[in-house]
Amino acid sequence: MKVVAVVGTSPFEGSPLRYVGIWTSYPNPFEFVIEMPAEVDYGLRVVPHDGQRATEVIVPFGPHEESTANLRGFVLIDFSDDDREATFTLEIAGGQWQKVTSFEGYDWTSDVSTRYTSAAGLVFTSPRMEYRDVRVELTHTYVDENTRLIGYDRDGNTHVASDSCGGGGQGIARRIYRFPELTLETVFGFEFQQRPYDYAITFRNVSLQAGHRTQVEMEGVALDVDVPEPPPPPPIGDSVTVRLIDPEGRPVSGARIGRGAGSSSGTDKEQPWSFRGQSGWSDDDGRIIFPADSLFSERVPEDKGVALYALHEQRQLVGLREVSRGDIGKELRWVLEPACHVIGQLTSSVLQERGRELGWTNVYASWKDHRLLSFNSTQGRFEFLLPAGSYHLWAYGTDVAAVEETFEVEPGQKERRLTIDLPPTRLTQLAGHPAPELREIKGWVGGEPVTLADLR
Repeated sequence: MKVVAVVGTSPFEGSPLRYVGIWTSYPNPFEFVIEMPAEVDYGLRVVPHDGQRATEVIVPFGPHEESTANLRGFVLIDFSDDDREATFTLEIAGGQWQKVTSFEGYDWTSDVSTRYTSAAGLVFTSPRMEYRDVRVELTHTYVDENTRLIGYDRDGNTHVASDSCGGGGQGIARRIYRFPELTLETVFGFEFQQRPYDYAITFRNVSLQAGHRTQVEMEGVALDVDVPEPPPPPPIGDSVTVRLIDPEGRPVSGARIGRGAGSSSGTDKEQPWSFRGQSGWSDDDGRIIFPADSLFSERVPEDKGVALYALHEQRQLVGLREVSRGDIGKELRWVLEPACHVIGQLTSSVLQERGRELGWTNVYASWKDHRLLSFNSTQGRFEFLLPAGSYHLWAYGTDVAAVEETFEVEPGQKERRLTIDLPPTRLTQLAGHPAPELREIKGWVGGEPVTLADLR
């Protein structure tokens, strides 16, 4: 490692760099560049000694716009006009990356605005496309560690994001990550990683003013660091914490949980499940935290609860659970069970007899008093993934009347097939036939009863 250029507030003509890469409105910034071996994975950060602030900037370019990927630029700010010399420490992380948590296996194209909390001290925002990059925002509490976000595509390839600062505060950092080689269709998941800074080089007597020459001193030391444990889960005071467990007692990571979900099937492809209202993913320990005010709005009576639906589609685990205001401040242990695949066929025998096809349909599935799931289709079908229990269906569609039906899913049942015949609406039955006579008329004003023939 070597310091390629250390520059103050004045332009540095004749240096090997065209520019460090930042414009700042702060007075008296101090800019410098570090060269590291390009083939080695190092993490760097700068720690000022006298109350200044530091930020990493974009990698500088050479005089002929050539890439200088082995260079790292930094800016220190908040120096006064009288400051002539400075001391700062460069900390280096070169150890193995350690997994903090991951979010993977989901259809990211159907959910682009949800934020998920994690017991590991993270807030993860669903990825979205920005220009040609997959963009992810992540807020975390690992401010004293070197961190990064890894993306995995559906072919198993690993992609390391470029990242930039998106803000922060005391003990918290918000980072913006970009993956130029991924799309929402190809990305499988993300993994947040951290490692400690294990070596430090302190630079003393660094000149801040042009023409002021100093004898720079450098001292390197190994940092005495311990591998940090994940932070404890955030306080659950005004929230409901749910911890998902599989039948063997293991945490269920990566399950989707919400107050309901819907899907659809058209002529091209079946759509993924889209969760409604307050929803999120369970973390590595199977936990998800719901703010109480998001679950129990003013529309939920004080003596009523709400129902949650949990689904891990890849593992075919599912669950239904009621929660109430009495659960606020608690952690609820929730055992998911193998899902029963409910497959339904909708028909309309009367329409078929008249040579007409069944059009758009929708089916609601309710559990107890909670309408939780829906499935709409133009193919006369519906599907649900459900645990054992009793359910109520309400099916309806274009030109057909609604039909209600109840059914049971037995414990351990893997598949349940249903067929529902939808009668045409009264208006649909009249199509192509003479209008019926007026009936059940209570009285006539201004004359005797009138038939349709009289009106012709």
